Amino acid sequence: MKPIHLIASALLALSGALQAAPIEVTHAQGVTVVPEAPQRTVVFDLATLDNLQALGVEQVAGIPDARLPAHLQSFGEGEVARVGTLFEPDLEAVRALEPELIVIAGRSASSFQALSEIAPTIDLTASTDGFLADITRNLETLGRIYGREAQAAARLAELEQGRQAVAEAAGDAKGLVLFTVNGNVIPHAPGARFGIVHDALGLPSVLPAQAPETGPRPERGSPEAEAARKRQAEALAAGLAAEPEWLLVLDRGLATGGTDASDLSTHPGVSASQAFQAGRVLKLDPPGWYLATGGFSVIRHTQQQLLERLGK
Repeated sequence: MKPIHLIASALLALSGALQAAPIEVTHAQGVTVVPEAPQRTVVFDLATLDNLQALGVEQVAGIPDARLPAHLQSFGEGEVARVGTLFEPDLEAVRALEPELIVIAGRSASSFQALSEIAPTIDLTASTDGFLADITRNLETLGRIYGREAQAAARLAELEQGRQAVAEAAGDAKGLVLFTVNGNVIPHAPGARFGIVHDALGLPSVLPAQAPETGPRPERGSPEAEAARKRQAEALAAGLAAEPEWLLVLDRGLATGGTDASDLSTHPGVSASQAFQAGRVLKLDPPGWYLATGGFSVIRHTQQQLLERLGK
């Protein structure tokens, strides 16, 4: 073989080795070595699916059988397989796809060990008390894995610019997140599950931050459940008494395909608030915030919605 051919072959081999270089990823459940730019990825987290779409990554082989937000409908078409639910992966269906990477978070986090036996698995769960830092970590991690670092940096810059724009337009205004479920109105302060909306938008809450919730949900009718209900009622009263300039409403029924149960005009405390009477109510995208919490497009769209309402 001629020297020039030997050099070319060596360069090709080196290029292939570099492209296949493994990447060490630190995530919510430890450290996992994953392949660079995996061609077959199974995703059990809709926020990750949102982020992959935002980065222009198309190598998704499997997703859970779940209600997809409108902007993710394309993943439900074509050859993308359904491999269980958000809570229960179909291990055999996952194994049949021979994935190079599996991504979990939140609802699917408990399946980490079982899925790790099939392929490298990472947990991109975002915490409620470190939401922005975790969103940054997740986008940067995906950018590094798929060679989309520049795109990840650009998306993160968009989110930060959106937060700053909201903060500037809102001035001293504050908000209150209301989660409506089965006719109940539950306030979510920073640190609570959907209190992250305040961090994502750059709009402070009228309620003080609370410690993240831990442990299982108390059984209905138990003393613990009654105590929790009382705390929620007190927090709602305190939040409304502070007269937030904006009410940010998320309806669980609409998030899961049910009917709208967020008619706040029937709630005496909410309907009497200045924000409600002035029409300063922003309804959050139900499937987006409930099912794809932490996704780039979900956050960016809501920032833009609020900016429009603020007249900017």
